Amino acid sequence: MIASLSWEDNLKLDFLCVGFTKCGTTSLYGALKKNKKIYMSKEKEILYGKWKNQYLDAPERFREMYFSGVSKKKKLGCIEPTYFRRAEFVYESFGNTSKILFMLRNPADATYSYFKMKMRRSDDPVHRMYFKKYRKYTPEMFKEYLDDDIFSGKDQRFSYDIWLKEYLKYFPRKSIKIIIFEEIIREPERILAEIQEFILAYATSQTQACLHLATARGSNTPPLGADMLKRS
Repeated sequence: MIASLSWEDNLKLDFLCVGFTKCGTTSLYGALKKNKKIYMSKEKEILYGKWKNQYLDAPERFREMYFSGVSKKKKLGCIEPTYFRRAEFVYESFGNTSKILFMLRNPADATYSYFKMKMRRSDDPVHRMYFKKYRKYTPEMFKEYLDDDIFSGKDQRFSYDIWLKEYLKYFPRKSIKIIIFEEIIREPERILAEIQEFILAYATSQTQACLHLATARGSNTPPLGADMLKRS
């Protein structure tokens, strides 16, 4: 079984955040890097799948690139939002003992944010195609993108249920945590505390304090530190 391979053959990560694009994963990466019991990969997006099969010693290269010299006492993790569609690859590369995190956002907002990102990239084929036709950004441009890519089913990156079901084929439900972007915007302390407790498998004094603070303040009080997670 892939999951029972040795450390040398099968990379061991304590957790991975595998999606979704434009749902706040960059901000989550920055927040988790501040926890001294957690070690995040040296770069946010590891892109391991693009070069893994090019080297026989890929696991060793991966560890050297992203986790060299890290204490074994720390929880190792990475964030790669493009892995939402690669459940089998994640299982085969890291085994089934890793904890999996998903960040979800209102699909309409996520889609619009993703479209704006593509329009900022002058080398993107979508950017060139639409600007050749419209010359400047217009609502019609976004509507055409929706019709061509989203409503047609061509691009299903924000069809969350499809990808969650795929991960459940390889990982137990208790090892998967779903994070709602809008909730972490409203209550960053509480949600970040829950995420860290999920990763560490116990509540640290820091997470307990955050949970207590969030509860004591109540839902009608604007959350402290909301600038930690800016809207994408």
